[in-house]
Order: sequence, then C-alpha cells, then structure tokens
Amino acid sequence: MKKILFSVLVLLVAVGVSNEAWATTIVDWNFPNNPDDAIVDQSILVNTAKTITTLGTNAPTFDVTGATTNAATATGWDNGSGTRYWEVEFATTNYKDLTVSSKQRSSNTGPQDFKVQYDCGAGWTDLPGGTVTVANDFTTGVLTTVSLPVACNNLASVSLRWIMTSNTSVGGGVVGAAGTSRIDDLLIEGTEAVSPTITSVTTAHADGSFTIGEVIDITVTYTEVVTVVGGPPTLALNSGGTASYIGGTGTDTLTFRYTVAAAQTSADLDYSNTSDLALNGATIRDAALNDANNTLLAVGTFAAAHAIMIDTTGPTGSISNGSGDPTNDDTPTLNLTIVDVGVGIGGAQMQFSCNDATWTGWEAYATPKTNFDINSGANGCLVVDGIKTVYARFQDSLGNIGTSYNTGAFTLDTTNPVFSSIGVTSDNPFDSGYAKPGSTLTFTLTLASPDTFNGPGVGTGQITFTIGGGVPITIDFNEP
Repeated sequence: MKKILFSVLVLLVAVGVSNEAWATTIVDWNFPNNPDDAIVDQSILVNTAKTITTLGTNAPTFDVTGATTNAATATGWDNGSGTRYWEVEFATTNYKDLTVSSKQRSSNTGPQDFKVQYDCGAGWTDLPGGTVTVANDFTTGVLTTVSLPVACNNLASVSLRWIMTSNTSVGGGVVGAAGTSRIDDLLIEGTEAVSPTITSVTTAHADGSFTIGEVIDITVTYTEVVTVVGGPPTLALNSGGTASYIGGTGTDTLTFRYTVAAAQTSADLDYSNTSDLALNGATIRDAALNDANNTLLAVGTFAAAHAIMIDTTGPTGSISNGSGDPTNDDTPTLNLTIVDVGVGIGGAQMQFSCNDATWTGWEAYATPKTNFDINSGANGCLVVDGIKTVYARFQDSLGNIGTSYNTGAFTLDTTNPVFSSIGVTSDNPFDSGYAKPGSTLTFTLTLASPDTFNGPGVGTGQITFTIGGGVPITIDFNEP
C-alpha cells in the first residue's frame, strides 16, 4: 500500500523544539511490496504520482531483495559510463534544507562507480558528496542525508540521477550486459519552508511637521535575512506619497526612502493597508529561496510609534477693505482672516501687494493691517488716486504659501476739490453788503476743474469759511 504524508500542524508544548526542525519525507522509494512498481511509496501530496526510471538500460523490475524488503533492479548497463543512470523527478514546493539518501548494490558484473547529479533548472550538476562506489551488498554503496543545494528549495521540479562514471564492474572486470544494478531506500527529505515575515516598520526620523523636500527613511524588518532582486519594491503611504526601496539586501532590514512632494498631506504619517508594500516585479526571499510574506503590521502601528505630520498646503484666508469706498485713506484698514488645516496658524505670516506680483516682505500675521500704503509706489502700488485693489497671501510655519486673496476694487481719492469762484445771494436785499437778520443765503461754488473721482462735481461734502473774519462756519452741502 502506498503511503501519502500530509503536513499536520502539531503544537509542541512539552518540548522547546520548533516544527521546522522535523524533517519531512518529500519522496521515498522503499519498495515494501513484492512485486512492487515504480511509483513512489511515501511522499507529500504533490508527489504522489512520481516514478523512478532508468535511461539506456533494460526496463527496471521491482521483485528482488532489497536492503530491507525489496528493491528496483535493471540490466543493460554495459558501456554505460556517462550515459546510463537511475533518475527520479519530484517537487520541493514549500520545502528547504533538502537531503538525499540511497542504497545501491550491483552484481559482480554490474557497474561499480556512480555519482549523483542534480538539475534544479540550470542543467545537470555534480552533487558534492554524491560519489558512490558500489559492492555486491547494500552496505557499501550508501549515501546518507547528503545535502542538496539551496537552489533546489521550493521548486516545482527537481531531478536527481545516479549516473555511471566508469565501465568497471564490481568484480573488477568490465560491466556485462547481464550485470545488474539495484537501488533501494531512495529518500529525499526536507523541512517545511517558513517564509520571512515582517516584524516591524519604523523610522529614526524625528517627530514633527514637515513639507515638500523632506526625506524620511522607513525601515522594514523581517524575521530573517532577505535578498531583494529587481523592482524596486515600494511602500505606499497615507500622505499620497510612496517610499521606494534603497537598500538593505543581505540583511534582515530593508530601507525605503520617502521624499515629500507637492499636494501630499497626512495628519499622522502611516500606511493605509497591510498590503501597501508592493514588489513591482521584485523578489524578496530568504537564503532558502522562500518568498517573504510582505504583509505589513496592523494599520496604525507605525503612526502610534511616531508623530509625523506631512503638510504641503498653504493657509487659506480673506482680506477686506474696512475704510469704505471711496476712501481718502491711503493706508486703509485691512481686515484679515486665516485658516490652516495642517500645522495651524501658529507662526503664520502674511504679505501684501497692489498687483498680485510684487510683494512686501513677510511679517507676523495680525489683523487688522493698518499701515500698508497703497499710494507708495512700492509693492505694485502706483502713486496716483483711482481704482485700487489690495492683495494678501499667507504662509504657515513650514513655509507653505497659500493662494492670494483680494479686497475687490475700491476708489482712493486723496485730492481736495479746488473752487475758482464763490457767489452768494440773499432772499433779502443786502444792507451795505451785509445780510439782514433772518435772511437765507445761497452760495454758488464753481470748481476750477472737475473732481476726477466724483464726476464733474464734488458730490456730497463740507465747506468751511468765515464771513467778515468771524468765526469759521462749516456747512454740509450736496451737489444738485
């Protein structure tokens, strides 16, 4: 009866030995039946249909005495040096630390000298320690747990062959056509491959708030040394940025570099999903060629250990003219507001312009602003009355500058009206040039030139004058 070995997870409580230390039978031909056949007798599930074959000989049979029960045997080995061999093929998927054992016996006219070769995808190669000298017994031509190279680990197909290396027979003559070669207890073992897993994601970077151009190195540590080939792998971050692998192959810790770019933001830097480490065509494997499990630690683990804010957005705000329209105030009251959803407005600064191009220097944010001269000839402000617009923009403590805001257009008029003549009439005749008590006087004012910013006249205003050198009189007037 053929036996199939299934992997069973056993919780070893009483002894401090990991299950990795226990060897698993990958394939085993021990021929317990008589007659038997070429099919493997014990194996992992993927290898249940594997067979043992020969090349260049007569077809093997399985009805002769072996080392313990029965064995495979074949004739036709004459002139077979370098061309005739026993061969098995099997899978080592999810297994490492592979070894091979076997027992061989030849008749006196059968072949004496063999070597084991392996093919793990790169062609036939001699196995170190795989030279076999056979006698007419099962105790001489024995290999015991000879290690296979790590290149054979975790593969869908591995081949081994026991190939003749001379035409010398066990009896010292030349191998005869009727000479036999037997093989028994052909055993391939291995330990279940344990993939490297991630144990930490961290950074040595200082906590704080950072903006465009900041470089943050993030380290990912595995349970064992890993090798990175291809890629590079990347780590997606919740800021919208990506950290790219820059080094660490051949160690247990890989370094990913994140350079903050525009439009990226995070209140607390982290990754968003445990699957955010992308290979991008790379492989991350241990020395046994086991692919790493690149599942990250729970989301929030990194953020809980660090306090790194990414803020690349400038403050928003507003500006309004608090001096009215029109105004004769060339340093109008500028009412301001500011909002910053990143680092906040602490340490925020502001600057001003009349053309949204040439700006004052930065100054600490404060509202209202009452000393910006819109008639100065500087910062885009023309030295002329007329339509004015004041612009403001804000900068946070990280240096992020927001868009500009403006007051909207308003009129500045600092020019006094000039009159060319003043006439006066009374509803009662003057008495020697003086108005009689109770008279109503009508003054007619003639402008020397139109008031540029209030049409052809002066609109509403006041006039102050004295009569006969007396007390000044101020009168409100309204242009008809």
